[in-house]
Amino acid sequence: IEVKEDDKFSLLRDVTITENPDSCIIFCRTKDRVDQVCEQLLELEYPCDMIHGGMLQEDRLAVMNEFRRGEFRYLVATDVAARGIDIDNITHVINYDLPLEKESYVHRTGRTGRAGKKGKAITFVTPYEDKFLTEIQGYIGFEIPKMPAPSKEEVSNKKTEFEAKLEARPKIKKDKSEQLNKQIMKLYFNGGKKKKLRAVDFVGTIAKIDGVNAEDIGIITIQDNVSYVEILNEKGPLVLKVMKNTKVKGKLLKVSEA
Repeated sequence: IEVKEDDKFSLLRDVTITENPDSCIIFCRTKDRVDQVCEQLLELEYPCDMIHGGMLQEDRLAVMNEFRRGEFRYLVATDVAARGIDIDNITHVINYDLPLEKESYVHRTGRTGRAGKKGKAITFVTPYEDKFLTEIQGYIGFEIPKMPAPSKEEVSNKKTEFEAKLEARPKIKKDKSEQLNKQIMKLYFNGGKKKKLRAVDFVGTIAKIDGVNAEDIGIITIQDNVSYVEILNEKGPLVLKVMKNTKVKGKLLKVSEA
């Protein structure tokens, strides 16, 4: 949907009313934007929380576990959260800001429509972002259909249904995270931002290991001189063994269990 920068929040409001998602991730480009959008949604009494790289790892995990259990329906996030969100029932992804890296578009939209279910990704594009949109379309190999913003009439017709869902108590799902945490191994690497390492470098390298794919990679935290990568689904020992002799972006890093 094409939209002027200043009209984005009002479009978000209209889209959430007409789509009325069961579970939705709203992706923003910066943590300041995440703070701002989450605050605006909370003022409108949306069941909502946020996650970004400026938060402590424990806080991010706590928010993710609450989202996984269905304690709130709208998660506002930066790209740091797109990797490692392994939740089967996210019905909608909204790209509030277009990602600047085309790979991020795939990571973000891949959070919906999992495990054989359908999902919908809606992207807000400002008039000056054609170049980024064209790059993304070239990368994914097809054009993203353009749709008009919801009309006033549509919004008004759907409002009652939306408000009813907003007021409904969430159905809390059984927490699989305790069982999952046993299957997570956190790896320590002795390189970070100062060696120009990014999350995408770790994902690209680890996902090439036989028997491992991007779904097995959890939260990645990159600090100045060290990085931490969570490996899910009991694949930790395998990744640890292979990464002792595998370079990341041309550098052989020391790796151990954190």
